[in-house]
Amino acid sequence: MQKFLRTVLSVVASFGLLGTLAISTSAPAADTGAASNDVASLRLAAVTAPTLALDAAALADRENFANDSADGIQQAPATLEALVDAQETADTVDAEQKCLAASVYFEAKGEPLGGQLAVAETVLNRAHSGRFPTSICGVVRQKGQFSFVRRGGKIPAPVTTSKSWRQAVAIARIAQGELWEDIAPNALFFHARRISMNMGSATRVAQVGNHIFYR
Repeated sequence: MQKFLRTVLSVVASFGLLGTLAISTSAPAADTGAASNDVASLRLAAVTAPTLALDAAALADRENFANDSADGIQQAPATLEALVDAQETADTVDAEQKCLAASVYFEAKGEPLGGQLAVAETVLNRAHSGRFPTSICGVVRQKGQFSFVRRGGKIPAPVTTSKSWRQAVAIARIAQGELWEDIAPNALFFHARRISMNMGSATRVAQVGNHIFYR
């Protein structure tokens, strides 16, 4: 395509030269049809050359813009691990995100990233369900729901300099931004695999890492 454009511009430049000649040279007082046709052709070139030059330049600009845009497109991470690595640092975390990251950190620290994301999704599903508190912190602090929460709804302090905390914050951001496909669709409950529990009419939707998820 670029070779074609260079050819077009070269031709246009030739037309521009002819146009200049047609403007600066007086038409001969010839009485032959051939001479009149030559002058008419030169005058036509003078009129059309600028338009051709503009059209060719615009086409070149569009191609360059398309190439630049394609070069600037960032490919989405192909794996959850890559997506976690691509998240920003954990330096700035708002209150709701901190509660969500805490649930991931204390419930699924050290588990596969898919299991950590499923925990975060479950907390968010509860907040959106209408059956639990409507805020993330409200869900996490709800009495009798998460074993790591202390009396009075106090959440223990995580080791914020650890890799596990950085991963938990990244997972929280991914879950909140819906940046990855659901691991445990519509899950509202989960428990550790080592625990045998009667979940009543709840439907099992996934088993990821050390947890089983239900809706």
